[in-house]
Amino acid sequence: MRQVVWPILLFSLLIFFHMPIVRGMVPLNADWLNHFFLPWDTPTKPHNLELDDPSLNVYPLHKVSSDYRSRGSLPLWLSDIGTGFPLLADNTTLPLSVFKLPCALFPWPWTYGIQVFLQHLILGSGVYFLARQIGLSHLASSLAACAMLFCETCVVWMEFHFWLSAFCWCPWICALSIRAFQAREFGSVLAAVAVGICLLSGQIQVCLYSVFGGCAIGILIAGPARMVFKLRTCLFSIVLGVALAAVQYIPTWELVGQGFRVSNRYERVNFLQFSEILTWVFPDFFGNPGSGDYQSDAYFNSTYLGKHGGFIGTISLLFAFLSMGRKNPVCRRLGLAFLIGVLVLIANRPPIQHLFSALIPVVGQLHHKRALCLLMLIISLLAGFGADALVGSTVDFKRRLGVWLVSLALALAVIISMVGAIVGYDQSSSIWGILSSRQQQYGWLILWPTFLLPISSLGLLGITLYGSASWCTEFTERYKFWPVAVALVILSFELFYFGGRYNPHVSAAQIYPVVESLNWLQKHQGRMRMCAVNDPSAHPDMLPGATDGYRQRYLWKGQILPPNTALPYGLNDVRIKQSLLTRRYRSLFDCLKLPTEPPVLVSSHFSQLGSQILDRLSVKYLMTPKTVSEFPEHYKVVYDKEVLIFENLAAFPRTYLVSHENVRQVDPFHIPNLLEQASNRHLNFVEKPILHSEKKSKSSRPPQIITYDAHHVEISVSNSAGLLVLTDAWYPGWKAYVDGNAAQPQPVNLVVRGAWIQSQATKVEWVFDPLSVKLGFWVSAIGGLITCGFVGSTFIGRRR
Repeated sequence: MRQVVWPILLFSLLIFFHMPIVRGMVPLNADWLNHFFLPWDTPTKPHNLELDDPSLNVYPLHKVSSDYRSRGSLPLWLSDIGTGFPLLADNTTLPLSVFKLPCALFPWPWTYGIQVFLQHLILGSGVYFLARQIGLSHLASSLAACAMLFCETCVVWMEFHFWLSAFCWCPWICALSIRAFQAREFGSVLAAVAVGICLLSGQIQVCLYSVFGGCAIGILIAGPARMVFKLRTCLFSIVLGVALAAVQYIPTWELVGQGFRVSNRYERVNFLQFSEILTWVFPDFFGNPGSGDYQSDAYFNSTYLGKHGGFIGTISLLFAFLSMGRKNPVCRRLGLAFLIGVLVLIANRPPIQHLFSALIPVVGQLHHKRALCLLMLIISLLAGFGADALVGSTVDFKRRLGVWLVSLALALAVIISMVGAIVGYDQSSSIWGILSSRQQQYGWLILWPTFLLPISSLGLLGITLYGSASWCTEFTERYKFWPVAVALVILSFELFYFGGRYNPHVSAAQIYPVVESLNWLQKHQGRMRMCAVNDPSAHPDMLPGATDGYRQRYLWKGQILPPNTALPYGLNDVRIKQSLLTRRYRSLFDCLKLPTEPPVLVSSHFSQLGSQILDRLSVKYLMTPKTVSEFPEHYKVVYDKEVLIFENLAAFPRTYLVSHENVRQVDPFHIPNLLEQASNRHLNFVEKPILHSEKKSKSSRPPQIITYDAHHVEISVSNSAGLLVLTDAWYPGWKAYVDGNAAQPQPVNLVVRGAWIQSQATKVEWVFDPLSVKLGFWVSAIGGLITCGFVGSTFIGRRR
């Protein structure tokens, strides 16, 4: 049996991921992007309306990171998004993740799908290894791994690499912590390595859930004995793991310090509603965005977002219930932990979260949609215990259980059919409205797959148990694992059916396809920036017949070329779509949004085409819909086809010189309004004292950019004196050198950077040399030496 289990599990993974591995399809919602936004505007219907962040955040930044790595460079800074951004610290790209290794060997975007497969493989093997370690059989361990791998909690998050890449290490952290508690060789060191890899591979918030959750579950399984030793061991592993990951962790923490994290942004959807627990039993009860069969999110919290804690599998839940009959202390502790976890998540509400966010800004809210994965892991382990309990049960117990399951399935079928017969066809956003809609759609409510498949699974397993125990008694006594093998097949089918519909797969050619207007910008943009600007007159509240779906996407994502989508085309869009923004950038761009726009990211549209803020950020080209008819005099139409592209004749060059007479020192708080209202376009605003410089010579020429790399910019100047401004982001780590001598960097106009120069200067260099990265590197190096020292001393001790 042992030789068969692993091939079955691997074969299941290959079936589930055959589209990216065999067919080269990419798990990405490019159809969503092309359907909703100009300049694509293709007449296709998106496979999943709710999946948007992968195409806006994950894929573009992963592609850029992969391009850097293919050139042998570590992506510390990305200059082609906004006015520049610390790529190593963005919590999404994660260039040091082990899942980025295939990018150096295989072509992009094929590796984008391979990463997801590897994450599931590591998660499944981790759950299997953990289940075996706590005494489960090979078959029960495989069932636990399958239940965890393909439950909707993991499947829905499949496209979000930064989530699954962190959580897939949680069972490994748990299993290796248990080895450390047992004083196994390298146990605590291996656990520390798993913690470090987890922190390098995923979003900090999910990493913390995975690390502390994994250690807590490990302590729970190991029992209360020697608790001080276990806590000390876990603390050692966590501290050493954080040290190993410091090269990425410290820069991320620095970005959080510069950031503007909105802790209450998702309060409507990030807290567990009691009604959502129904989705654990009945899949797609609130609708499945992947199949498009949902109605409204007004009553049930939300549709797609509410499914992050989705179907765990009817068989998994049944076996988890059966495990409670075992007199196994681990079972009982896990069951108690599950109940406490559910109660904590239900009690977790905004007032508690506001305090939590203030105490630990890097974590923000305790998102139940993400923390719920720990509860799914516990259920999967309990399902394994229940499977072993069924294997060890008597033939008479199997017969009685079969009768109960068949009776339960029939009773549920009758009850649901009666409910379908009495509900009216009310389309309101209530539970009765949804049931009525499904009754009308399928004829009988029981024929809705959400009810039919789980109930059929119970009935089929019940028939199998009763039949094998009644008519094949000798065979059942000899091959006790056989009913569990059938249950594993039913469970796999169940989860494959419901989970496999969530994530769209598209060909590589469909991802950011060729667009004439974007090709035009590629040829003309140069080092200047561009921006996509929505038509304020086309606000969805003013459009007759605008659907709720379109209205929501317009308000939150924009009308044309969402931020980050210009990145794969090699274009520099001044906007940023990120969950971690600098406070400075956010403050500046809040001046450029419509009053009706929600105060969220810098992903929204602008109400002012002629804003001085855009001019000062070197925005030379603006893309708008064809409906725009009024625009400032200094804008010239240079492209008029599927969209309009304007050339901004007043755009500042990427680098320019300002005399000290035109520099004002002001409080940073007032800079955005001063920039927008300044009558003198030559005025620039700084926060530090003004240095009086020589008057520049009449024969001086404008500064010119000689070298422009991600981490190094070289500017040539001649007979010039004053404040030399580069319209790239001011951020800790950028150092200025004038003719090789260090100069004091100066934040200019709140978000860009400058340096004072005298007339004899000939060259100014900007070098990105962040202390956070160097400090992180040395901490990681020390952590690596400590790890090697522990391993080496243990190995030498064994030889002696």
